Amino acid sequence: SRIREPRANMLMTRIAAMLTCAVWGVLAAPLAAQTLFSPAIEINESVVTRFEIEQRRAFLELISPAQASDARAREGLIEDRLRDQAVAQFGFSASEDDIQAAMTDFAARGELELDAFLQILAARDIAPETFRDFVSSGIGWRDLIRARFGNRVQITPEDIDRALAAS
Repeated sequence: SRIREPRANMLMTRIAAMLTCAVWGVLAAPLAAQTLFSPAIEINESVVTRFEIEQRRAFLELISPAQASDARAREGLIEDRLRDQAVAQFGFSASEDDIQAAMTDFAARGELELDAFLQILAARDIAPETFRDFVSSGIGWRDLIRARFGNRVQITPEDIDRALAAS
């Protein structure tokens, strides 16, 4: 009987340990699913993480406070993913030089050098990739639209005169 008791206790201890692990495994799954880098939104075969949503909201707070919300950040990221998929489908991609030029132009609109703008982003804990992805998506979409529809638009001198008069 003395030999059986330690075995029974050992068996009970193992069963308790396995149950504890199983319970923690079940409880840990939802907690792990809520990390910053877990998918928050799935768009076709692409995902948007919670981190990206927080970063986009912070970026929007900087450039357009009136549009800064989680809902607007989500909407913008979904649109970017859909645009990026269309751009890739048609074989377009922005070159690194184009992206750098667009980032520089974007910063210049705020009368800043690119490095100064990147420092402002860093001070607000906004990753430079957030800005880069924002710009890159816009470039790809612009190039796709130009390639697909640019030859259909014809602007006449009269159109230019009307636009100048209106402004």
